[in-house]
Formats: sequence, structure tokens, C-alpha cells
Amino acid sequence: MWAYRCTPQSTTQETPYGLTYGVDAMIFVEIGETSLRKQLFDVNLNKESMLTSLDLLHELRDHIRIREAAFKVRAQRHYNSKVKHRSFHQGDLVWRMANDA
Repeated sequence: MWAYRCTPQSTTQETPYGLTYGVDAMIFVEIGETSLRKQLFDVNLNKESMLTSLDLLHELRDHIRIREAAFKVRAQRHYNSKVKHRSFHQGDLVWRMANDA
């Protein structure tokens, strides 16, 4: 479950955790082991970057909504590409099935 929350999704190119809280999460392996991310951690710089990312969070979410809508349009166009469009007018005769299929 944690891996899903920390993995960028195909439609948004962002992690669900990042969209919810505005920051990326550290995975459990990074907490227990020494990593470059832990070594370069600075409290003051972190507070400043957190405030900046919270200011930009609404803009990021709007950008992702637009990207997701475009993805849905592309998927709809792909799945509806073989549909034969027909228009019926009042008085047209149509075939009706007499029994349940």
C-alpha cells in the first residue's frame, strides 16, 4: 500500500501522497538506512521549502486536473473509435428483440 502511495501514477505523473499533502514521502528504507536525502537534510531549508510547496499546491492540483481531463478524452477517443454512430428520428422503424438475450 505504501509503495502505491509513493509511486507516480500514469494519469497524473504525481504520487497520491504528494497530491494529498503537497510533499513527497520518505520510504521506510530511507528512514532506517543512511541516504543522501537524510545526509543533506537541513531543518531551516526544509521549513522554507515546505511553505513554498504549500503555496504552489493549488496550482499543481489545477495543472494535474487539466492533464487528467486530457487523458480521459484520449482514452474515450480510443475506446469509441470503432463505434458506429447512428441517429434515429421519430417514426423510424427499429428492430426490437422479442425475448431477453
